[in-house]
Amino acid sequence: PQRPGQPQARGGGARTPHALAKGAPQHADLPRGDVLAFFRGTGADTFGRILREMREMDFEAMEAVHDYVQWMFPTNEPSNFSSTAPLLTPSMQREFAKDNHLRAELRLNLERFCAFLGLELRSDGKVVVAGHFKERVRDCWTSAQGLNHNWLRISRVLLCLGLCSMPDEQKAFADCLERLPSERGISCGSALPYWRTRAAATPAFS
Repeated sequence: PQRPGQPQARGGGARTPHALAKGAPQHADLPRGDVLAFFRGTGADTFGRILREMREMDFEAMEAVHDYVQWMFPTNEPSNFSSTAPLLTPSMQREFAKDNHLRAELRLNLERFCAFLGLELRSDGKVVVAGHFKERVRDCWTSAQGLNHNWLRISRVLLCLGLCSMPDEQKAFADCLERLPSERGISCGSALPYWRTRAAATPAFS
């Protein structure tokens, strides 16, 4: 059986852990840099990578590669880690509000990111601790001086969900995060105020 975090085998087998790092030769035939086309499967990011393959990254790659999460969870703020990260304009946010397919793709991204964190986005919409949570504590829930780069990613995800008209998923994710200190003893108190602010984000269009 497939273990949590193991990439799906496709064609010649599973992709190597860091195959989607920038610079890897990818889909040169697709237009690049349009986040809506990227989500619709008709375009690639600025390095020629496509969304479906990003979701197939294993946990090792998701931890080590730092310029994919900005495409899986675009926001309206510049990234400190990737100068090529897309900016989600008000008109793009409006497209997410109107297009069920775009939101469905974003939900799949959230499902994969939750698995990376040791959580599970259930079919009923709730986010809960998953069976492999303990395996993810070292990478995702252990802090050095109160910091963990995955906590910044969590802030991005919460903001993205709000901007993209997915308040139910945003709330479910935030509610699960609030429970972790008491239920799992996770010391993420320094991050909680930021997460609460991002969990209140709404679309920036009228």
